[in-house]
Amino acid sequence: MTLFLDPDTTSTTLISHLETSCPGCSECLTDRPREREGRYRLVRANRIARDVRDRMRHHPKVCTYCGDIADHEDHLLPETWTGIGTRHAVLTVPACADCNTRIGDYPEPDIDKRCAIVAESVKRKHARLLSRPPLGSLAGVTGKLRVSMLALRHQRATVVARLSVLAAGGFLELKEHTRDRITYHGIADLATEQHDEAA
Repeated sequence: MTLFLDPDTTSTTLISHLETSCPGCSECLTDRPREREGRYRLVRANRIARDVRDRMRHHPKVCTYCGDIADHEDHLLPETWTGIGTRHAVLTVPACADCNTRIGDYPEPDIDKRCAIVAESVKRKHARLLSRPPLGSLAGVTGKLRVSMLALRHQRATVVARLSVLAAGGFLELKEHTRDRITYHGIADLATEQHDEAA
């Protein structure tokens, strides 16, 4: 049993064996297809998480999904699916609190599918904000109105930037130059800066 729950055991041989329609053998330790499928999913989730963590070595504080600041760790399989007993065996990827909450108990470990879940949720939440036309020049606007309009512009630019990263399939799917700029500036500041340059 440890063979399948060890996070370091993600060999190609084991994965290819679990993908086949094996009727049950000593390597699978079970003749129950559903349990074998569960073990395969755990191995696959850990392989994806290890790949993400290796590629995120230079960006440890960035969300894997949207590029925002990562202050959480996202398990690629939910606790409702793994149970408490095998929770320690599921590897994690860096994520922001918002993405982690929106993904919730989604049981698929693929990053692009998880990005799609977050994107749909963000679009629903900010539908009104996204339906408004972008604010034009703020020349001549002063006081509290200017402050609130700048805050609204900043919020809209951040949401649009996050949706762009999610649409690309996650932070790691962006070009290296873009990843470096997001890491250096933060996605919110970079989004507002680009909006100001375009205005």
